[in-house]
Amino acid sequence: MRNKEFKINGLVKSVKPPRFSSKVGCFIINTKIDNKWQYIWRKRERDALDVYNLLIDVSKEQNANIDRKQTRLTTELLRECENAIDMLNRKYSQQTVSENNIITEAVEYYIQNKPSLHTPTIPQAIEMFLKQREPIISQITMRDYKYSLQKLSLLYGDRRVGEINTQDMRDLFQNYLNPSVKKHHIYMKAFFEFCCGKDNEFTNDGKGWIENNPIRWKVPRHVYHDPATFKFEQVIELLHLCHSISDKMRGLRNNNKFYSRNPNQLIAYYIFRLFSCVRKEEFIRLIHLGGRKVDENRYIDLENKKIILTPDIYKKRGCMNVNSIGRVYDNLPDVFMEWLEWMVKNNIKITYPKGRYVETEIDTICERDDIDRHNILRHTSITYHLLNFKQTIRTTKIAGTSLKIIENHYLNKNIPTVDAEKLYTLTPSKAKDLGIIHRKMGFE
Repeated sequence: MRNKEFKINGLVKSVKPPRFSSKVGCFIINTKIDNKWQYIWRKRERDALDVYNLLIDVSKEQNANIDRKQTRLTTELLRECENAIDMLNRKYSQQTVSENNIITEAVEYYIQNKPSLHTPTIPQAIEMFLKQREPIISQITMRDYKYSLQKLSLLYGDRRVGEINTQDMRDLFQNYLNPSVKKHHIYMKAFFEFCCGKDNEFTNDGKGWIENNPIRWKVPRHVYHDPATFKFEQVIELLHLCHSISDKMRGLRNNNKFYSRNPNQLIAYYIFRLFSCVRKEEFIRLIHLGGRKVDENRYIDLENKKIILTPDIYKKRGCMNVNSIGRVYDNLPDVFMEWLEWMVKNNIKITYPKGRYVETEIDTICERDDIDRHNILRHTSITYHLLNFKQTIRTTKIAGTSLKIIENHYLNKNIPTVDAEKLYTLTPSKAKDLGIIHRKMGFE
């Protein structure tokens, strides 16, 4: 074997150290392969020693039943392959693995179910998710989505979606989100369902970036709280405070400009909220888009006694209003119509009490009587409408909510029916007798 590059085909049984032959002027290595002696010549002693050491290694490997192959795999990849084969052997036995090509099948299965190892980062996935959700949810719900997902982005913003596990999400809820708030679980679960491929137009072949949702636990059951409402006496006090508090707040601002609160505009605001059942955001949009004058507001139809809340106003979406088609409050009660006519006759605009003194009258009563002020005007309006008219379906449509919400929150209120009857007989003329509307100010 004169060639420097050679192949060892056979079983190496014996190898002798290289010796120098003066006759041929080369170093000769004698080796016995498959019971036949062969001679390998090298001119340089270093090359001869390399061949000798290689033959010794091959002989040891053959004795240890190791098959040497030339490979492009690194030591780390070879070690990982060995670990994978050991796992398969422990599960299915060595003979089963070697006879059924399980290793190749396992790799093919992994490729099919793991389309990408480079999943989007958390901020990228959140951006795509919100883009998909925006057309089908309201602005308020979008605001809540952004609040919950912002916590996820701040904590794991440098990681990819596929790197988030269940323990990571438990840590997020325990340390950064209130785990008892149901909506946080719903929003996070919806986000990871999107990452799994649900309604996700950004994935390939309909397969998600991840296979399983890391939020594997049950969403906590919602605890229904009894919404706080005003008693009729508190409603009267609320309207009286529109004068007393506004009188105290007259004066100069810090910039030396005169400031005062119009008490009758405050009364108009509270009256409108108490009889219309609208949400605060809906009221703000109604005057912003429609105008502050009642008779000129394009959403208030005094002639036909109705208020039309188009999709520009009624933006809440859900199972009851998937397409956001708006709602109509028709056949307005006579007492509500009298108040609207009073506003028109006295040129009183409907405005939202913004600035430093937003709904200060409500805060005064709620802080004194330890009442939860959250949405208390809407809760009072819906409760009194139910008690006075006793038409659950109609109240549900007027309020723009679901029958389930009405049944769970409002039908079991412990409010006397007489309070609702008193509210729906509180006309402007009666308000004058009670001192709510001051005659000395020139309002009729």
